[in-house]
Amino acid sequence: AAGQPVAVSSYIGIADDQLRRHPLDYRVVRLFGYAVGDGHLAKEKNRVAFYTSQDQDATRILQDLYDLGYDNTNRHRRLRQNGSIENQIYCNSKLLHRMFAEWGRLPGPADWNYDQLAWLLDLPNYLKAAWLSGLFSAEMAAPVTRNGKLLGGAAMKQGGRNPLPLLHIVKNLIHSLGFDSEIYPSGQPDKGRQIYQLLIAGGQQQTIKAWRQIGFPYARYKQQKTAAAMSLIWQRAEAVAERARAVGL
Repeated sequence: AAGQPVAVSSYIGIADDQLRRHPLDYRVVRLFGYAVGDGHLAKEKNRVAFYTSQDQDATRILQDLYDLGYDNTNRHRRLRQNGSIENQIYCNSKLLHRMFAEWGRLPGPADWNYDQLAWLLDLPNYLKAAWLSGLFSAEMAAPVTRNGKLLGGAAMKQGGRNPLPLLHIVKNLIHSLGFDSEIYPSGQPDKGRQIYQLLIAGGQQQTIKAWRQIGFPYARYKQQKTAAAMSLIWQRAEAVAERARAVGL
């Protein structure tokens, strides 16, 4: 009934008849997506690092790396001066370092090149969604609701040296999965650099579809927020339907 708590999963996945037929493990593609968002490739020692403030998410990343055979993976947890937590999950792997670099995440500061990332567009849909889910775990904003309504939509911001090639890859990937999106400047340029935002178009319905088909495997907080947001939205829709039925009577 309207107003009652609703148990809801924020993720159902994406249907794909090519599932498990590709040589790439979806977990390494998903980790690459996260590395594009909140990762780093060192120029020395073949170190690949992933960053998160959430212990639970760090454990999930760590487990995926272990399960993929990267047994020398470690986690460094530190308390920053501002009181926040930083988890660095890292491994020194020539294989993983080379693979991520060849896929478009070059060592050092991020500097995106569309052509280097364009191979992602040829992946089967379930691997496209896996890569996006890693990236969205790192970069997509958690939903905000007020009075049973969703404020804004599924959006991610990118700044830095050269953000547009990455955002256009994301735009084309999600378009291939049935989503429209827009890219536009966010705020004013700072020291010659412009932040851009990508927003999935289509309102609440498309936003919920993106949450459920792509999701946030490395962001437990976002999983919880999307589940709560969907519950509120559906409760409100049911309340409106109940009032309409009452008026109809």
